[in-house]
Amino acid sequence: RCSFSVLRRLKFSHLRGTLIYAHGSGGCSWDNYRICRMICGMGMLVIVPDGFAYPKETAMGQMRHKELAPLHRANADVDYWANDLLYTSSAWGTFNYSSKADSVLKDPQEYKDMYEKCYQLRRSELHFIIARLPKWVLSQGIFLGGTSEGAMTVTRFDDQRYGDLIIGRFINSFSMEYCYFTPEPEAGLLGGRLDIPTLNIIGTKDQYFGPEDSVAKIVTEHGGYGDRYLTGNGFKTMVRQGVKTGLVCSLEEGVHSPCNTHDNFLRPLFNAFFSRTVAIWELHKIWQADPTLASLVELDEIPKPHDDEGNPHHSHPRRNHGSEIERTGTD
Repeated sequence: RCSFSVLRRLKFSHLRGTLIYAHGSGGCSWDNYRICRMICGMGMLVIVPDGFAYPKETAMGQMRHKELAPLHRANADVDYWANDLLYTSSAWGTFNYSSKADSVLKDPQEYKDMYEKCYQLRRSELHFIIARLPKWVLSQGIFLGGTSEGAMTVTRFDDQRYGDLIIGRFINSFSMEYCYFTPEPEAGLLGGRLDIPTLNIIGTKDQYFGPEDSVAKIVTEHGGYGDRYLTGNGFKTMVRQGVKTGLVCSLEEGVHSPCNTHDNFLRPLFNAFFSRTVAIWELHKIWQADPTLASLVELDEIPKPHDDEGNPHHSHPRRNHGSEIERTGTD
């Protein structure tokens, strides 16, 4: 049950690449499933460790568990906009939580401990998967990506041991900052190599990590913990750490589930990321050849050559604003 032997059938199927995806705290449902389907449709192999699929009687199942639906067949109703196609029950377990500002403020230490344990669990899942990938996948390199709790895991993930194996990483619906989701300031930083091209995607109205009226903002401003100057995206972190190649896409009016408003923006964005990974910071130039795509982005900010203290900055992290495209129901 810990083998990827089934992937042998895909070895000569001309896959574009492989993504190891970390789902959010509710499992592989809602936008998590949509994003995975979207990327699979681009010719990518997507591997998603499901933290809720462990049998309930096991130690891991006691932490998190949902009852699984039967495998879908070709004639099953798998509507793209269905919110849950994998589970038949609500979440259960000691690591099951709902992030509400009042709850975090009531017992900050309890939530710090829980979020740290969740990260360690999710981190171990990624290491477990990577260690068991077949050689033909490893020879091509892999991408890492995640949403919300999974994005926090990808942000903090200690990938140094894998060298050049990691081609790129995307961090969706997480701001890459010291906030209620990251128990210590260093936990809000990238934990892996800084030369890995990094794409941060987050809505300007994200209810959990956005710059206004979010859980992160409320917890910080009402005696909790987190950076007092939250920006709601990872631009400041990338510049501070000296990320070699990075792009932050701030989705105008986007919420924590960006597919609701920006589904058709995410498609060309991911396509560009998997095709032009090391040049993703020049997305506005890549899209100049297409008037429609060019009209959807606005270059908002690039780091100055030197900061106010005279320290040099890398010139590559950039921040774009992404506009909404009319949503469709296809994948």
